[in-house]
Amino acid sequence: MTILPMNIPKRGLNEKEAAEYCGLSASAFTRLVGKFVIPGPIPETRRWDRCALDAALDRLSGLTTNTTTSNALDQGMARDG
Repeated sequence: MTILPMNIPKRGLNEKEAAEYCGLSASAFTRLVGKFVIPGPIPETRRWDRCALDAALDRLSGLTTNTTTSNALDQGMARDG
């Protein structure tokens, strides 16, 4: 496996890294993933997409609104209020 240069952040994060990236404890991260507030791992992997986490955090903080996409994250957020 090739090591990325320090100036290129890796995109696929393991669960612990994803929780830390979001500024959450592991238990809070797991709870929010279960409620579809934070996206789950990339299908068939145990890696979280850093860009998907950014998009979710942007929506939660009100920085962006995405009305053109209806996915599991949006549906879960609407359901859980």
